[in-house]
Amino acid sequence: MSTEQEVRRFLEEWTDSWKSSSHRSKILHPGGGIQYPGEESRYDPDTEGKRTDAVRQIAPDLRMRLLRWAETGGVLFGEWELSCTIGGRSLKFVGVNRFDLEGDRAREGRAFIDRLELLEFAEPDREVLTLGDLMAAALRPRE
Repeated sequence: MSTEQEVRRFLEEWTDSWKSSSHRSKILHPGGGIQYPGEESRYDPDTEGKRTDAVRQIAPDLRMRLLRWAETGGVLFGEWELSCTIGGRSLKFVGVNRFDLEGDRAREGRAFIDRLELLEFAEPDREVLTLGDLMAAALRPRE
């Protein structure tokens, strides 16, 4: 369970955490980790810091803006917007994280994003399917 002061300190650290690996690794407990969509393994504080540095190499102007948040019983949900420039093109997308807090650090975290937005950015000429298209394909009988 976290106090209101610890939650607010975590939110400040989390918002600043995209600045560098040392900032990013401070949001996680030493044994903690965070899971991202499409990734099989979770990132511990060290690997999360290295991942942050790799992202900043590609997008040095990366910024995170916290849109809104809610916390109850040590579980924090935060909606955020990331924006950056990659290869001269602007990218902006919204996601949500869930953190299990212990004090002012996360024991566990999970990020939720719409990966189709990133696919559209990465491959702008590719036809992007809607959620309805994907659901219809998933429900189609298999032979």
